[in-house]
This record gives sequence, structure tokens and C-alpha cells, in this order.
Amino acid sequence: MDFIELLNPFKYFSEASYTNFFKILFNSLFNGWLARVLGFAFLFLAFWFWTKRENIARGLGFFFMALLFGYGWVIFKILGVA
Repeated sequence: MDFIELLNPFKYFSEASYTNFFKILFNSLFNGWLARVLGFAFLFLAFWFWTKRENIARGLGFFFMALLFGYGWVIFKILGVA
């Protein structure tokens, strides 16, 4: 039980700083220049693995990750997380 208590973030941070950290993380990852850069990188990797390496599963995985970074902010706003 002591190991599980070590994983509790509220033991180290207050609730306000914890929620503020994730709001900043969502704002920087899904709404801004970092989202565009990562989306482009994942689209490039999807194209590379799907066509050049002929690994369709990995290409689709990178494609869905690019969709997540492209539309993640909208999805999180609809779900009420952000």
C-alpha cells in the first residue's frame, strides 16, 4: 500500500497546481505551435511507414496520433476536459 501512496500526485502538489499544470499541458500540446509541429511530424511518419517501409499498422498509428494532435483540443473541449 505504501507504493500506491507514492504514486498519488496530491501528496506532492496541491489540487490547484495540479489542475493548472494539466491546463498548461493541454494548451501547449493541443492548441498552439507545438500541436502543428507534432501533427506534421506524425503525418510525415505515417506517410513514411505506410509507403516506404510498407508497415500499414504503424503508419495508421502515426496517422491517428496526427489526428489526435490536430483535433485533440476540439475533442477535449466537447468532452469538457479542457
